[in-house]
Amino acid sequence: MFFAVFFVVSFVVSFSARAQSLPQSVPLSGNARLDFLRIGTGPAERTLYRLGSALTGSLSAPPGINPPCRKGTPCGVPGLLLVAQSRSGAFESLEDMAHGRLESALVSADVLDEVNAFGLETYAFDTREVTLLARLGSIQLHVVVLASSSAASLSDLVGRTVAVGLSGSASSLHLRRALASEGLEMEGVVVVGLSLQDGLKALEAGKVDALVVSGQAPMPALRVFAQQSTIRLLDVFAVGDESQRFFQANLGIARSTVLPAGTYPGQEAAWHTLSFDVLWVVSRTVSEEVVYRLTHSLWHGSTQDIMRTLVPELKIDRPYRYRSTLLPLHPGAARWYEEQGLLTL
Repeated sequence: MFFAVFFVVSFVVSFSARAQSLPQSVPLSGNARLDFLRIGTGPAERTLYRLGSALTGSLSAPPGINPPCRKGTPCGVPGLLLVAQSRSGAFESLEDMAHGRLESALVSADVLDEVNAFGLETYAFDTREVTLLARLGSIQLHVVVLASSSAASLSDLVGRTVAVGLSGSASSLHLRRALASEGLEMEGVVVVGLSLQDGLKALEAGKVDALVVSGQAPMPALRVFAQQSTIRLLDVFAVGDESQRFFQANLGIARSTVLPAGTYPGQEAAWHTLSFDVLWVVSRTVSEEVVYRLTHSLWHGSTQDIMRTLVPELKIDRPYRYRSTLLPLHPGAARWYEEQGLLTL
């Protein structure tokens, strides 16, 4: 038992950052085995990293380490160790999955739509070996300006400098979709790639006119910034024919969302924006049995109690019926959802 615990702890310390090669299964003493599953997440200060960390803490159950469940209730997958690994964003995670550097990732639905639409002509990877495990809440698109800015709408960003995420993140794609919802083009916007913290510093210093970032509102880092500097959140879509055409073309990928006044300090009016589903995707190479047990444990009540504590804003409280055409379900996940009557005909 001590050997198992020591091995697991040592392995996590050695591989939690950016392991380039990692065995999916390692034999231990006796008949025990330790299975590994890496989850690609976002940058450390963002929603998807916190979600990935919560998944690893609530679903890992390697030999010798008991998950933090209520006594007498099962949770976690016996013999499985999940490792959350930070990435610049969903595009980098999908590329690493394609090259065997990750087994799974947390991505927004519109990223998958983008990769499926443009494929190898634009990206150095494809998603043929990527399958769906679960939908885990949604994230909102934030277009942030200082209260003193003259920008009142997305059209006012044309000719201005906008900070988006680093290369590999989805922020630039989200900005393009937001502009498209109002019939606008990206070409007129000067885009610079910055981390969230650097983007906030640049906004405060007047080096950029706006910041685009996606995460579950309220985002902690942005909430802290709003307590120090008065900000405004630009409405992302306008009512009209362009918006209606956009949402019809992006059905199941992007949807309109209205968040109440006070979501962020100083926000006096309701805020209209886009939401994108967060999907947990997994490589087809991961065994059906591991994914079946992982899906079962994910939706167990004890796991959900832990997730509600660690990432309460995501409201991950139930599995959804699946109508997505973006990806097929992994066979292991499909088996569990079918048993629960959650697959639509």
